[in-house]
Amino acid sequence: MATSTLGRPPGVARSGGSRSYRKRHRLWPFVLIGVLLLVLAGTGVWLVGFSSVLGTERVEVRGTDAVAPRDVERTAAVPLGLPLARQDIDAIAARVADLTPIESVEVTRQYPDTVVIVIKERAAVIGVADGDGYLLLDRHGVPYRSVKKLPTGVLLAEFNAGNTPLAEQLGVVAAALPGELIQKLDRLTATSESSIELELKNGDRVIWGTADDSALKATVLLDLMKQKAKVYNVSAPRHPATR
Repeated sequence: MATSTLGRPPGVARSGGSRSYRKRHRLWPFVLIGVLLLVLAGTGVWLVGFSSVLGTERVEVRGTDAVAPRDVERTAAVPLGLPLARQDIDAIAARVADLTPIESVEVTRQYPDTVVIVIKERAAVIGVADGDGYLLLDRHGVPYRSVKKLPTGVLLAEFNAGNTPLAEQLGVVAAALPGELIQKLDRLTATSESSIELELKNGDRVIWGTADDSALKATVLLDLMKQKAKVYNVSAPRHPATR
C-alpha cells in the first residue's frame, strides 16, 4: 500500500490551530491590562509633574518671631504655578538659610498645592556692646541682630567681637549655663579662648578657662559657690579651687 509524506492528516492541522487560537484568547486580557496600566502611569506622571492640577499655589511659613514671614517668602522665591513635585526644596531651603537670623530651615511639599517652610530662629545667649545698643550672638557665636536693650537672660560679654573663634567659645559657655547661674552673673569676659572668666553681680570672679566641659563646670561651680570665696576656679572642673 502506498502512503504520502507530503500532507498532514486533516485532524492534526485543525488541532494545532485550535490551540493557537485558545492561547491568543487567553493572553489578550493581560495585554489589555498592561496597556491600561501604562496609560494610567503616564497620566499620573503628567498630572503630578507637568500639569497645573497639582501646581504650587501657596507658601506657608512657620516658626517666625523676629523674622517677618514676608521676608522669608521673598527670600525663598518659590515659583508659584510650578507643579509641586518639581519644586527644588533643597534650593529653596538654601536660599532661606542665607537669612542671618535663621539657625535652621526645613522645606517640605504639602499636597495638593503648598510649599511649607519651617524655620528655627537663632536665640541670643550673649550680647556685645555696640554703639548705643547691643549686638546679639547665638549659641554658635553668630552675630545676627542689633537691639537697644539687652534682653532678659542674655549675658553681657566683653571681648573682641571680631574674633570669631572666641565668639564661638563664649557661645558654648553661655548656652551651657543654667538659669540659676545666669541670674547670679553680671558678664562674661575673655581676651583669648583659654582665658574666659565670669563676673558675678556681687563682684566675685570665676576662672572658667576654655569652653571645654562647660556643662560640668557649671554644675561644679554651683556647688562650689556654697563656700565663701572671692574667686572660684573651675578651669579644671575635676579639681576646682577657691581663694
